[in-house]
Amino acid sequence: MLDVQWLKTIDYASAWDRQKTLRSQILQGGTQTILGCEHFPVLTCGKRAIGNNETPLQMQIPTVQTDRGGLVTLHNPGQLVVYPVVDLREHSLGVREWVNVLLETTALSLKKCNIIVISQKSGIFTEYGKIASIGININKGISTHGVAINVCNNLSQFDEISPCGVLNQKMDKVANHAPHVSTEALFRLWVDAFRERLTLFN
Repeated sequence: MLDVQWLKTIDYASAWDRQKTLRSQILQGGTQTILGCEHFPVLTCGKRAIGNNETPLQMQIPTVQTDRGGLVTLHNPGQLVVYPVVDLREHSLGVREWVNVLLETTALSLKKCNIIVISQKSGIFTEYGKIASIGININKGISTHGVAINVCNNLSQFDEISPCGVLNQKMDKVANHAPHVSTEALFRLWVDAFRERLTLFN
């Protein structure tokens, strides 16, 4: 059973705290949960960003060191962030399989918006650039963090960083293809696609 919660716009720290609480509850028999939200502008640095010269501490928005994998990325309003707090052991999923589930789910949800995905290695890409990023943490078999999909957010802020360590990374967003799709609507599509993918492992 999966609980689904749409949190609207929430600060990053609050969403992270909620994930930790959910993880503790799952370890005690609680329900697995998918959180969907947008964030106020924030830079998050993964484990590989510690001591890395690409960490953009000079930017005038908050920077948070997290426990997810990867380097630096940006969250801002209009970007959909999905946090599936899931027990991988219950679904007999290894880390690589789990990453593939997240990539395939995201690609499928974008396909439902008539967006053509040309690559899903180290993120999701259209012909115009990177449209989604993935970063996770696995602790005691429970996955936290997840997927960020550019929907109708300001992409110019990405020009000030090297997203996931890639200099001059071209970025894309859902609004360039399907301007009528909101972050909440895409979240609902993502959840449906996720359920479809997860049934293959149950």
